[in-house]
Amino acid sequence: MNSKGVIVDSKSKEILETEENKSHSVIGVCINKKLLGFILLGDLLREDSISSFQKLREDNYNLKILSGDRKETVVELAKKLDTPEVEIKWDLLPEMKLKIIENLKKNNKVAMIGDGINDAPALAASNLGIAVGSGTQIAKANADVVLMGDQLSGLPYALSLAKRTIGKIKQNLFWAFGYNLIAIPIAGGILFPKYGILLTPSIAALLMATSSITVVINALSLE
Repeated sequence: MNSKGVIVDSKSKEILETEENKSHSVIGVCINKKLLGFILLGDLLREDSISSFQKLREDNYNLKILSGDRKETVVELAKKLDTPEVEIKWDLLPEMKLKIIENLKKNNKVAMIGDGINDAPALAASNLGIAVGSGTQIAKANADVVLMGDQLSGLPYALSLAKRTIGKIKQNLFWAFGYNLIAIPIAGGILFPKYGILLTPSIAALLMATSSITVVINALSLE
């Protein structure tokens, strides 16, 4: 019998105290102080969470879990995601999440993904804020990137695409500056006194067009 006078038999108590059920919120259903049963409420992982976490780890991202939920719930979810307890935090208020993000930013580039109102300050403070499309409007307003729908599978792809895009930008700058660094001095006559080489307007125009075509083709090769 508990403090409210509701009878809980030993078998029911044993079931509630199992490791699996400790992470759930428990609602007892009773009539006239006689317990009829329990309703267990718990958080479920998104279907693609495990595969998304695994892919991000393969890409050498350091992953942490910051949650406002109670310890038992967060630890249970972290186990499913194969995340050590030192990499998770629980019972966090919005300002606590913000402080953690600001501390991480001192020595790292930090990306945060969230979907709730309490995630908004931390999303805004991150180097890269990522909101889930099915999340709250304020979370999406404070994020730099919004994933479509409610799936996390787009996150590894989005980060990979961003990296490849930056790589293409650097390559295109190399080609553009390379053409100009070579062609401009020749057009200015640097080789004319010794070799008699001078770019005509038509050849200069051809090189300029070739430079533009190279940059466009390289950009289109992005997958």
